[in-house]
Amino acid sequence: MSNETEHTSTQLIGNSQPVITWETEVSASVKDRTISTLLLPTNEEGRTSAGRLTVEAGAITLPADPAVITLNLDHEHNQPVGRATFVEEREEGIFATFDIANTPEGAAALADARNPEGKRRSVSAEFDA
Repeated sequence: MSNETEHTSTQLIGNSQPVITWETEVSASVKDRTISTLLLPTNEEGRTSAGRLTVEAGAITLPADPAVITLNLDHEHNQPVGRATFVEEREEGIFATFDIANTPEGAAALADARNPEGKRRSVSAEFDA
């Protein structure tokens, strides 16, 4: 099977380091070497380390070139495993698809995204405030 959708938690790390967690779906395709997910739900209250937070639709400015968005391991900017090829705001929030690097780390990220017991079952997004 080349494509699998699972429920997982997603986190947003901001400049003040609040962590927002919610349930979302992650789709990982080994054949296409892609991971797709809802990065940030909008108009939905999240619980953060800094208290409750709701991000309104349209509050995040998306880049003209999605390739400037990287997918990193463990919030480490020096451990990129993918680049966004697609990002858009939908009714439910900001959605993105990432091409995953053809490296051992990229293969591990894909395997983890597909494995219910995987180490990296969550996707994190960092936005400039």
